[in-house]
Amino acid sequence: MSERPNQPESETPREGADRDACLSPADDAAFEALIDAGYVIAGVPEQHRARAEKIAAVLGLIDTPLGFEGRDESDEIMAKVREHARPMTITLSRDDVDFMELNPPEREIVAADARAARHVGLRALVNAKIHAIEFDQDLCDRTFELVMLAEDSHRRLRIPVASGGGSRWSWREIVTIAATLLLGTSVILPLLAAGDHQARRMACTGNLRDVAGALGQYANQYRDSMPIATASLGGGDQRWWNVGTAASNSANLYTLVRGGFSSLKALACPGNPVACTEMQDPHAIDWKCLDEVSYSYQIQRGSANSRLSEPSRTAILADRSPVVRRAVTGGVIYPFENSSNHARSGQDVLFADGSVVWHSTPVLSNGDNIWLPRGVENQIRAAMMNSDPTLKGVETPDSAADAFLGP
Repeated sequence: MSERPNQPESETPREGADRDACLSPADDAAFEALIDAGYVIAGVPEQHRARAEKIAAVLGLIDTPLGFEGRDESDEIMAKVREHARPMTITLSRDDVDFMELNPPEREIVAADARAARHVGLRALVNAKIHAIEFDQDLCDRTFELVMLAEDSHRRLRIPVASGGGSRWSWREIVTIAATLLLGTSVILPLLAAGDHQARRMACTGNLRDVAGALGQYANQYRDSMPIATASLGGGDQRWWNVGTAASNSANLYTLVRGGFSSLKALACPGNPVACTEMQDPHAIDWKCLDEVSYSYQIQRGSANSRLSEPSRTAILADRSPVVRRAVTGGVIYPFENSSNHARSGQDVLFADGSVVWHSTPVLSNGDNIWLPRGVENQIRAAMMNSDPTLKGVETPDSAADAFLGP
């Protein structure tokens, strides 16, 4: 810091190392002008520019003006951090260097000198400011985190939202979220499907247990007889799968509804999306169509209708038969196919003793196929058929022990 020529009296610093250091009025005006100009020397008025250049040189701001206009808060923070991290390049005059190289006792001897007084005042000012600062580690940590977040925000992707605002997401975050959703979907959806399937099975089992109670009530009232309609007797020329006609076997089961022993809801499997659950016509004697029928009932053998208690382990009701549905359309039947009520994984079977058992195959433990009469089963076993097995809709069970359910 070289000596200024013709220094006015008002700018002479007060003597003594214990006095406060301050800027002269001219330097103070130049410093204010430099601040107003955004630390850009070219913006300082001509009368203050020379002093402003010296002040800027001392502050080390000539090469990096701190003009924050048009920047956001994060830019301002980063600029200040970078500025303070840059090494200061202040050049002292030879006289100032000589004074700084003196030992402390020697400095006291020349303290009356004007230049020495300025050095002492500056040192006192700096020491006073340093001692006045209280170091807060938490504040420093939070400030550093904010600076790093502000720097990272420039590398993030802005995704617009419906409200007109924006959320900033990095590609890494988007990929992570997408992968999490994909993984979660692949795990959760099968679990939900399995849970839904299990719920339908439990509801179906509950339905058949209610029907078992209704069958018992009907049998007690009608001499151990199974439900049968007046004209719905198998073995004639009319097909028992023609729902809604006098020959329909489903009309026999519908007798439970007509007599008030059961409800349509109990006879509607949750696995049948078109099942009828509410009575539309109080005078109806059957379901309207085959698709509405959820359960296949034991085919009756003309006037020799079955008794509920003989034999007790005969299957009398199960989830609707897939074999009958294929035979109705004239297609090839698959004797070992499971019911469509439960995604063809199996079917609930109600036995004459009132028990309900889940079977993953239509073939019972005694070898009886609940979808076929004994005669067709024997043909399959003996491999006597030259073509695929079919049904005509007029077949009947061979005996009371022959489980043959439809439609």
